[in-house]
Amino acid sequence: MTQNRPVARGARKSLRGFAPFLALISIASLTARAQPLTDRLPASTMVYVGWSPNAALQGTATAKMLADERFMVPWRQLFQEMLLEMPDGADGGERVSLHLPQLLMDAVQCEGCFALLELKQGKNRFNPQSVLMIDLGAKRKSFEEHFKPIHLRMKERVGERLKMVKLEKSWVYTKPDREGKAHVTWGFVGDTFVVFLGDGAEEFVPKLVKGKIDANLKTSPAFLNCVGKIPGDAVFTTYLDSKGSLNLVRRLVEREGNADMQVLVRNWDKLLGEVGIDNVIGVAEKTVIEDRQFVTRTLVRTDGPARGMLGLIAQPAVDPAMMKVIPQDAMAAAAVRLDPAKTYDQLKASIINIAGDDAKQAFTQLEQGAEGMGLPLKTVLEALGDQWVVYNATSQGGFALTGWTLVTNVRDAEKFNKTLNTLRGMIAKAFGGDDNRTRLRVLDVDGIKIEYLELGHWGAPFSPAWAVIGDKFVLSLYPQIVEDAARHIKDGGKSILDNPEYVAARKRTGDDGPMFYASGAKVTENIYPVGLLIVSALNSFGGGFHDGAADDGKISGADLIPSMQRLLQYVGNDAITVKATPDGLLKTRTVGNPLLSPLAWIDSPIIWLALGIPTMTEFEGDADRTTSAANLRQVGQAIMLYSNENKGKFPPDLATLTKTQDLPQEAIKSPFGPAKGGTDIILLQYGAVNPMTGNQPGSAEIIVAYDQAALEQGDGANALFGDGHVAWLAPDVLKRALEESKKKAVLQNAQP
Repeated sequence: MTQNRPVARGARKSLRGFAPFLALISIASLTARAQPLTDRLPASTMVYVGWSPNAALQGTATAKMLADERFMVPWRQLFQEMLLEMPDGADGGERVSLHLPQLLMDAVQCEGCFALLELKQGKNRFNPQSVLMIDLGAKRKSFEEHFKPIHLRMKERVGERLKMVKLEKSWVYTKPDREGKAHVTWGFVGDTFVVFLGDGAEEFVPKLVKGKIDANLKTSPAFLNCVGKIPGDAVFTTYLDSKGSLNLVRRLVEREGNADMQVLVRNWDKLLGEVGIDNVIGVAEKTVIEDRQFVTRTLVRTDGPARGMLGLIAQPAVDPAMMKVIPQDAMAAAAVRLDPAKTYDQLKASIINIAGDDAKQAFTQLEQGAEGMGLPLKTVLEALGDQWVVYNATSQGGFALTGWTLVTNVRDAEKFNKTLNTLRGMIAKAFGGDDNRTRLRVLDVDGIKIEYLELGHWGAPFSPAWAVIGDKFVLSLYPQIVEDAARHIKDGGKSILDNPEYVAARKRTGDDGPMFYASGAKVTENIYPVGLLIVSALNSFGGGFHDGAADDGKISGADLIPSMQRLLQYVGNDAITVKATPDGLLKTRTVGNPLLSPLAWIDSPIIWLALGIPTMTEFEGDADRTTSAANLRQVGQAIMLYSNENKGKFPPDLATLTKTQDLPQEAIKSPFGPAKGGTDIILLQYGAVNPMTGNQPGSAEIIVAYDQAALEQGDGANALFGDGHVAWLAPDVLKRALEESKKKAVLQNAQP
C-alpha cells in the first residue's frame, strides 16, 4: 500500500468537489429539453432513456444531501478506494482513476441519452445494438482531456486491430470482433461523446457526423403519440416501443424450445389479448420537479380503453370510509379495489382460453378439492368485499416488519361466518391432540372476539390473528396488533386522511385508483436502530474500509451512515397511484429523494428492460469465454490421462492427445479463432517438468496451456494451470504469469 499513498492523496484532492455531482445532480442552470438527442436516433429505437439537468434540481433534498460533507465524505472516500482498484496504465503510466471524477463531473452537467436501437438475431444469440451519447458543448475540451488516459488504456489492450475514423472535429475508434465487424465504437462526433455497442456503428456514425437522421425518433408518430401525452419538461424521460419489445419477447420464448414455452407461442395472440397488452402502442415515462419533489408519470399508451387483466388495475380509489381504518402515523400503506370473485372468474376464463382443456381440467380439480374441504371457492370469494387495505403503524405496535395489518370489507356476513366456522373445524382437526402444542385461541377484549393461532412455545415468532369488527375483517401477525386495529376501527380517531404529508403526496399523484404510500421519516425511525446494529456488526467482522492513505484514514462501516436526525433531513414521502385515462393507464409516483427511495430504484420497468436485454440475449464475448474455458478443461483432463498412461510424461503436442485420449478436435479450436499463427491453443513445455503430475509444489501457479486466439483479440485469454483450474487473465497479467510460470517450473525441477 505504501507505493499508492501519493496517488491516494492526489485522488482524494481531485474528489474533494465531486460529491454534488455523484448522482446526476450537478446543476449548471441548463435549459431543459424534454427529450434530448432524439433527433439523432432512428425512429425504430426500441428503448430510449434521456436526461436533461435543470436549475430546479438544486432545490431538492437530493442536491442538499449530496452537498452535505458529513453525509458524503465517507462515501466519497469509499468511491476513491474503488477507483484505486481499477486497472490503470501499464508500466507506471498515468492513472486512469485520477481522471474519472472530473470526467463524471463534466458528463452529468450535460444532456445525454442511452438508447437500445435494435436486436439483430444471429445463429445462436441476439446481437444488441445500443448507443450512449452525451452532448458536451463547452465541456468538450475538458471531457476529452480527462478521457484521454482511458482511451490510451483501451488502445493498449486492443492493439493493432483498433481502427480510427477522423472527420473534421470528429474522431471515432472502433474495436472489431473476430469477424472484422465493429464490436465497440467510441469517440467524439463534433461536441457529442459517443459509445456504440454492436456491429451497426458503420451505418450509425456517418449519419451522426452529418448531423441528421431522416427518419428520427423525435418526429416518430409512435414516439410523439406516447411521450407527447405526458405533460411537462422532464429532467428524465424514458420510452419503450412496446410492439418491438413484444416481438423480442416472442423470439426469446421461441428460442427456449421446450414444450411449455411453445404452448405460449402457439397461443401468442390469445395471450396478449387476455393479458390486455394487445392494444398497447407504447410506454413512456417523464420525471419532473414539482414542489421540490420528483414526480414521475408513466403512461401505458393504449388504443382504446385498457382491457383484459390490465384493465383490472384501472379501478376506482378505495372509499374514504375504508381509508379511515389506516392510522395517521402509518409508515407505509396500500389501498386497492379488488373483487375476488370477479377476478377469479376472469383469470380462470383467460387461462382456459389460452391453455385449453388442460387448464379447464386443472381448475375443475381445484374447485372440487375446495368443495370437498367444505370451502367452495365461489362461496368464499363472494363473501369478501372489494376494498382492501394494508398498513404498518407504530401506534399499533408496528416496528420494522411486526405491524403489518390487512383490512377488507365483508360483503356477505352469513357466507363469511360459514367460511370461518369451516376453517375453525379444519384447524381443530389438523392440530388437535394432547401432544400438539398448536392451538386455536380466543381473546375477548372489550367485546371484541379475537382469534389467533398459538404455534407452540418455540414454533414460530408470530401468532397469526384475526377478528371481525362490524363489516370489516382484520388480519395480522399478532393478536395485540389486531386488538389495536379493532379499537381504532370502533372508536375512530385521526386517520391517514388527517396526515398532511399524505394529503400533499396524494395531491401530487391524484386521488384516483390504487394507492401506495410510504413515509420516509417513519420508515427511517423504525428501521434505523436495526440498521445501525447490523452495519456495526458487519463492520466488526469485516474491519471496515481503508482509503489507501494511512491507518488514521480508516473508514468504518458505521461511518458510512450519518446520524438519524441528519438522515431525516433528506428523506421524503413516496406515493404511487394508477388511474385509467382516455390515453391509457397513467401511473403517477412522487418521491422526495430518489437516492433514498426503494421505489425509485425498482419502479422503472423501461430502465430495467434496457439493462436486462443484454443479459437475456447473452453477449457474444461471454459465451465465447465459457466455450474457451470448457475446451481448456478438456485439454487438462486429457493431459492427466496421458501422463498416467505414460509414466508421468507430458504430451509432446495437442495432436497426440486427440489421437490417444479421445480429445475432440473441437477442444483444440478456439471460439475466438482461428489464430494468426494457425494454433489456437498453445501447449507449453517445461522440459522434464510436468506440472500436472501429482501434487507438486507450485503447480496451481504454472500455466500449462492458454488460448492464443483469444489473446489476439486484445481483451485477454483463458489459461489452464497445473492443478487443472482455468482462469481468464488480462493480457498484461497473462504475460507476467507466463514469465512466473517459467521460474516456478525451474524451481519445481530443482526439488529433490
